[in-house]
Amino acid sequence: DDGRPVRLTQQDRGAQGALRLAAPAHAATIELTGTVRDFRDWHADFQAYTGNDRGIIATDLGEDDRPVLLTDGSDTITSQATFAQWYNDVFDVNQAFTVELPLVERDGLYSYLSDAFFPIDGRFFGNEGNNHNFHFTTEIHAWFQYQGGETFTFTGDDDVWVFINGHLII
Repeated sequence: DDGRPVRLTQQDRGAQGALRLAAPAHAATIELTGTVRDFRDWHADFQAYTGNDRGIIATDLGEDDRPVLLTDGSDTITSQATFAQWYNDVFDVNQAFTVELPLVERDGLYSYLSDAFFPIDGRFFGNEGNNHNFHFTTEIHAWFQYQGGETFTFTGDDDVWVFINGHLII
């Protein structure tokens, strides 16, 4: 613990999940602000691949504070170019909007719990014939002061990378 703020970054492609950050309780709710990018259903990286994608991301964030794909494509990502669209606004490919995720204090733990995280259903490009809008990414950057003893837990059903101080931990 060097007393510096710690950056937490989480990326996810349309998922169910829970985010739990265990820390001493000081407020009833902490708001995380993130960016959700909606993609058209024809985007090559969404609902098209299944497979193990461990080891495809560099262990450190790039100079733009975003994950770096180590290969030009994988079992789950078409190419460097399509992956770059996950974190950049690209006309007629994606649309970005801000989402607030309230971390609510329960028994000394701050949690965001959702068994159906579809924050843009019926918005932007729409559900495009699906029961939910599955074609999106979520990017969250958060700062917290490490006090000692904190834990971070994430559960979800899709690609998730967590970086602390720019280094991949999950």
